[in-house]
Amino acid sequence: MNEQAPLHIVSLEAENVKRLVAVRVEPDPSGGLVVVSGRNGQGKTSVLDSIWLALGGAPAGKASSRVVRDGEDSARVVVDLGDLVVTRKWQRSEDGQERSSLVVESRDGARYRSPQALLDSLVGRLSFDPLAFAHKPAKDQRADLLSLVSLPFDLDTFDRERAEAFAERTELGRAVRAAEARLAAMPVPPPDLPDEEQSSADVLAAMRADEAITSRHRSDVLTVQEAVAQVEQSRQDLAAAERSLVRAEAWLAEARQVLDASPAPTEPVDYMAQLAALEETNRAVRAAHERSAVADELDQRRHDHASTATDTRSCSAPDACLSGTPW
Repeated sequence: MNEQAPLHIVSLEAENVKRLVAVRVEPDPSGGLVVVSGRNGQGKTSVLDSIWLALGGAPAGKASSRVVRDGEDSARVVVDLGDLVVTRKWQRSEDGQERSSLVVESRDGARYRSPQALLDSLVGRLSFDPLAFAHKPAKDQRADLLSLVSLPFDLDTFDRERAEAFAERTELGRAVRAAEARLAAMPVPPPDLPDEEQSSADVLAAMRADEAITSRHRSDVLTVQEAVAQVEQSRQDLAAAERSLVRAEAWLAEARQVLDASPAPTEPVDYMAQLAALEETNRAVRAAHERSAVADELDQRRHDHASTATDTRSCSAPDACLSGTPW
């Protein structure tokens, strides 16, 4: 090997290292740029750390107390440096301790007896130190990357276009946030809301129909209430007539008793007795007339009562009763 030539990573494989599940990186042999991107917490730094953990030995191990991904028992990193292939593995024991093993092989498969010593002598030849790069300011990182690649475009033009794109994206971001704020201030529509506005004609027609039914029902209720009041008055009148009949019958019985108890006229009957008898007869006639009138009234009341009872029984539906002649 030419010890003055810088080392380059031909490929990288990592499994269960920190946040990584599995990753394989094969840079373009022509020297193209490798972009490691993703959201926070998805393992970008873990990719860079896996290189340093594979090559850095004790310093790298001290810097990372936990290498194996949570939930896993082992981890592995394979770094192909062209002339050398570095394989470092970690195994987590039951007590939670992590122990590593290192194998460094040549291209033809021969293994080195002191792999870490060999790596320590070669780390300085790496053209790119990922751990140091990760801790540099953004400006220095940019300079390092530009020194490693030959860009097929004018960087100033790219920066200007990027600034314009960033400004445009900033404006779009403000518009997005403004729209999000307006949307958040609006009430969330119910899931069954129709897509289009609905016509009020059907609702108004239904409302008018319900109002007509309600008005008709209210009128029918008032009519029934009046009929009930009339029936109640008729019942009261009938009760009064029955009480009058009872009094008249009692009076008639008393009159008959008086008549029966009256002494028969004796001969000769003087005029005074005849006048008395005539008066008694007239009284009886009047009583009979009165009784006849009361009897007629009773018959009429009974007839009215029977008619009222018949009408009441037949009026099971208020509309049927109300359609007839009120009593």
